[in-house]
Amino acid sequence: MLEKNATLRYATCLMNRLFFAIRIPDEALPVLELAQDHLPKQGARLSLAHEFHLTLKFLGEVDALKETQVRIAGLNVAKALTFTPQDLELSFTKPELFYNKSNDPTVISVGVRMSEALYQFHYELEAAFDPFGFKIEKHRFKPHITLARIHEIDEPVRSAVLKMLGHIHVNPISFPVEEFELIRSHLTYGQASEYETIETYPFKL
Repeated sequence: MLEKNATLRYATCLMNRLFFAIRIPDEALPVLELAQDHLPKQGARLSLAHEFHLTLKFLGEVDALKETQVRIAGLNVAKALTFTPQDLELSFTKPELFYNKSNDPTVISVGVRMSEALYQFHYELEAAFDPFGFKIEKHRFKPHITLARIHEIDEPVRSAVLKMLGHIHVNPISFPVEEFELIRSHLTYGQASEYETIETYPFKL
């Protein structure tokens, strides 16, 4: 039993929690930080400003062998599509809430408007990883940036979040992006996640 538990712990250490994302450039960060200033001070864990990103494809726990396949597949998708500068313009829309199955708000986010070319890119990225066992997401893709995660779901927090949502104005600025990344997340209990870029893929113009 001890040997089996040690093996499981060793295997877990070799697993990486990975996802593909577009990082938000520095010039757009103040808009998101200003929106965060209006969020409830209790019950919500704010995202770190330097870690703001738009998730494209969440992979979950990935072992070292499959990570190599993931890196190569990401490169193949990057090479397959060509964009114009206009295709790579993003803009913010409005604050949004995501709910769990109990209809409790769990994520406070800002929506993102992106081009049809980037939606097609997202579809190609999803399809590229299906053969490796990463199933295509069934839910409609809603591009967004997480401002905070709600970790205390009680009535006072719920009321504060719903009240707050109607008072946040997000400047709908446009900003260019040049690349997407394969990112490893480091989770620490009670703290915002830290993200490490392990591969960068420039969009081909």
